[in-house]
Amino acid sequence: MKKQILFSLVILVMLVIMVVTGFSNVQADGEVTTNAIAGTWYGNMHFSDRNAVERIKFTIPTGCEPGEVCGTLLNYPVQCTWEITYDGFSNGTYHYHFSNTLMGACPAGSAGSLTLLPDGTLYRIHTTPFFTATGYLNQLPANEQ
Repeated sequence: MKKQILFSLVILVMLVIMVVTGFSNVQADGEVTTNAIAGTWYGNMHFSDRNAVERIKFTIPTGCEPGEVCGTLLNYPVQCTWEITYDGFSNGTYHYHFSNTLMGACPAGSAGSLTLLPDGTLYRIHTTPFFTATGYLNQLPANEQ
């Protein structure tokens, strides 16, 4: 009987520790900064409205809070650069929108998301009223940024 009570007590203490400290390394929703994805990222985007692939450069500074202007995106083939505003983190994904066109004749206003994958790449989905662009981005090493 004493062994059963002791065993139950040990299990209860372990469960309390797991709940208090957490047992997941997934980031929580809410006000998460861009530190985990900061840097310069390159990759090819594939478009839903045509059979095209376009190379982009996505630059994300550290420490951005939701609602802040946070980085730029350059689309090489169309020669457009947008200012990015970081909208926040939810469901394991960083959300942003194009808040201003800095170069070129491309409209601002569309939005997208970035998901940091276990292999260290970013998966990007960007949605406009006319198409969706998707692709994987690789980070440029810090000494080359």
